Amino acid sequence: MRRVSITVLCILCCIITFSVGCEMTGQHGFEYSITEAYQYPVVPGMEEWKTLDSLQKKAEVCQIPEDILGSMTTEALIETVVNYPLFINVFAYDNKKTGLEHVIGYFNGLQELYERDDAIEKMEIYIGEKFKDLEDRQPEKFKKMFAEFVLNDLKVTVN
Repeated sequence: MRRVSITVLCILCCIITFSVGCEMTGQHGFEYSITEAYQYPVVPGMEEWKTLDSLQKKAEVCQIPEDILGSMTTEALIETVVNYPLFINVFAYDNKKTGLEHVIGYFNGLQELYERDDAIEKMEIYIGEKFKDLEDRQPEKFKKMFAEFVLNDLKVTVN
């Protein structure tokens, strides 16, 4: 009888430990430890960017390495997505929904964001804080439009 009690106690401890561990980790099974936005190694304005002669090459150079992507907090991921060098491509289509679908198709940062359970909540906070004192500067204005469009699409897609 004592062995059964010890076994049951050990199983309970394992279950509790696993449950607590799951609450403290991200969706991929480990803690999101990267709290800073990813810095794209090549961006418009750089000489290297000018040598990229196709959308495919530009999209490839702007992919977030998988080991970084899965370790980013949602806040860091959102900042990274909003700073995506090809975000403007969303506006290059007849409608933004089609444009967003295309960009999601080739940008792993957006794909990851759509998988995060807290994406809507964190995106609302980000937009409220980042763009609250926005003046009419064009690049920031378009980033805000992009962020708001992603947020609205997340609400429709996730709910």
